[in-house]
Amino acid sequence: MGRQLRLCAGARRPSPFAVFGVGASAGETASIHIAKLEGGGRPSASVQGRPPRGPRGCPSLIVDTSGSARSNARFRGPCWIVAAGIVAAIALMAVIAPPASAHKGSPNYRSTVRAITPAESGVQVQVLNYDDRLLLINRSGKTVLVRGYDGEPYIRVLGDGAVEVNKNSPAYYLNQDRYGNVTVPSTAQPGATPAWQTLDKTGRYEWHDHRIHYMAKGTPPQVKDRNKRTKIFAWQVPIDVGGRPAKLLGDLYWQPPTGGLPRGALLALAALVFGGIAFVEIVRRRRRQGAPRGKAKAAWG
Repeated sequence: MGRQLRLCAGARRPSPFAVFGVGASAGETASIHIAKLEGGGRPSASVQGRPPRGPRGCPSLIVDTSGSARSNARFRGPCWIVAAGIVAAIALMAVIAPPASAHKGSPNYRSTVRAITPAESGVQVQVLNYDDRLLLINRSGKTVLVRGYDGEPYIRVLGDGAVEVNKNSPAYYLNQDRYGNVTVPSTAQPGATPAWQTLDKTGRYEWHDHRIHYMAKGTPPQVKDRNKRTKIFAWQVPIDVGGRPAKLLGDLYWQPPTGGLPRGALLALAALVFGGIAFVEIVRRRRRQGAPRGKAKAAWG
């Protein structure tokens, strides 16, 4: 007989899971099996009667690397049921949980930056998360000012890297929801005196901007074929660099589906499968607990 290792396996009765070729070294075929390693069909001496117990009462399994044992090993009982339950719970949470915030881009779109005009050395802009946010990085040594929807001062990244936002800009509040479904305070007016709040001194700032994405929830009328990349519109965001007016220019595109099952559907399927298996095993264990004690002992004889 080859090498034997003991593994905690759960409870007494096999589950529908079989394991093949676990941990074999070169030229060996490892298999996990429930003690029946001898030709007579009876358990080996180490597992006569009740099987050895592992942590928290889990019976042991024997790993045989001789290549002669059957490869029909099975994980059993509460150990794998708990694992399956955890997987199912995580999957269901991922499926049913609502978005954590309003800042969630749509994979159906791609928003791209085309240019900064006039070009400014040390000023970089990019779109994050499909069509969700703009990221501004200022290494120019000049102050870069981003204007809101009514032309009011909204964001300011100073030449020394200080990042400031104007809390009297309506855009500060409107950008907190992808579709602008928020209440704007009466103090936030386009002509109000700016109320600058310093956030950090990183020289970079990212924000949601309605000008770079499609504001309706349906399919844009420009899309005639959902499987074809289609330009929806060109966009622009006004800025000032060193006191001079400039613009961020970009384009929004419809992005065809990539195919395959959505991630949510896959997680739901995994939850259903593991949950079903766990349920079946629990029912079987309850029936077994109600069986006569003598039959239960005979199963290990």
